[in-house]
This record gives sequence, C-alpha cells and structure tokens, in this order.
Amino acid sequence: GRFYIDCEANGFQLIDISWLPDYRGQGIGGLLLKSLLDQASAKAKPVCLQVACGNRALNLYTRFGFMLIDSDDVYRQMEWRPKQP
Repeated sequence: GRFYIDCEANGFQLIDISWLPDYRGQGIGGLLLKSLLDQASAKAKPVCLQVACGNRALNLYTRFGFMLIDSDDVYRQMEWRPKQP
C-alpha cells in the first residue's frame, strides 16, 4: 500500500492512501490516519484531502471528523481541523 502526505507550512495534504485488496478493511488506514491527525493536532494544523465521489474511504474520513469543503461531479474536497483549546 501507500500513504503519501505533503507537509506544508499551513497544514497537511493527504495526497494518497491506498492498499491492495487483501489488506483493506483491517484498520491499517485508520491507524495511519489517526497518527497523521495526532501530528496535525500537536501542530494546530488542518489536514486536507481530495477523494473521489463514491469511494468507500469517504466513510473513514467522515468517522475521523473530516468535513466537506467543496465538491463537483468527480471529487470531494474535505478538511479536518484540530479542536481549539
């Protein structure tokens, strides 16, 4: 699988997260995503991503608190922001 992130000055961009079929649904993506969100929270930075409409990962992102920012017929732009103290 792969988990590509761009660490920018104003936040993190999740570029790609994907697994071979035999490794999907085992919680690997959730563990890596939680680690990313923990890092982003420690730095008080948002995490942004783009996901194809209909991709089952939408459920994962929603469970982790990502919000819909924008969408078109193909992609949804989502963002997670750390909780304010």
